[in-house]
Parts: sequence; C-alpha cells; structure tokens
Amino acid sequence: MKKIELKHDIINDKYTQYVYESFDIQNKKQSIVEIQNNILLNFDWQIGVIYGGSGTGKSTLLKNFGKIQNSNFNNEKSLISNFDWLEPNDATILLSSMGLSSVPTWLRPFNTLSNG
Repeated sequence: MKKIELKHDIINDKYTQYVYESFDIQNKKQSIVEIQNNILLNFDWQIGVIYGGSGTGKSTLLKNFGKIQNSNFNNEKSLISNFDWLEPNDATILLSSMGLSSVPTWLRPFNTLSNG
C-alpha cells in the first residue's frame, strides 16, 4: 500500500519542553505522520471526497493536488513555539481555547496542519 510519510525534526525550546513535561511525550526529536493513499495517485478524478479524523492528513492530501498558501508562521519551528510572545502555559491555553487540543499537533510545524 502506498503512503505519504511526513517527518519533521522538532526544534526544541522552552515551549516544546513544557509540552514534553506536561503531557509525557517520549519522541522529542521528530514528528511523524503517515497517510495511506492506496488509490489517490493513480485515479482519473472528476470529483471526490476526502474524509477522516483530525490530524489524519486530509489537508496534506489537498495540498498535493493544488496550492494552499499559509500565513506568516515559521515552519521551521513547532506550532506552539510560534507563540513566543506568550509563556508556554499561556500558549497551551490559547491553542486549547481555539479548539486545537491535540498535544502532538502542537509539536508539528504550522504548514502540516489543516486549514479547516
């Protein structure tokens, strides 16, 4: 089965360290997401539906089919580390209050997240 594998090195700082300590994250070096795409690349599409749970790669697949532009986030850093104008605890509260409560997602770069 074909798959798309997204690997991103995590740049460690006080924000990522806070997440590791608060949520018992073991992998502190790399964020890895695998997306199965057994039929997506070899199919003559007219119209289709991509569905799945949060963080399963729907937007990543869409990015492979077209151009989606992102904002001014630094894609070299983890999402949570882009909130360096806040203390780490306040950054986690902000992300959670916006509905983004998936802790492993905080460690991924912005450009790997859904635009939904």
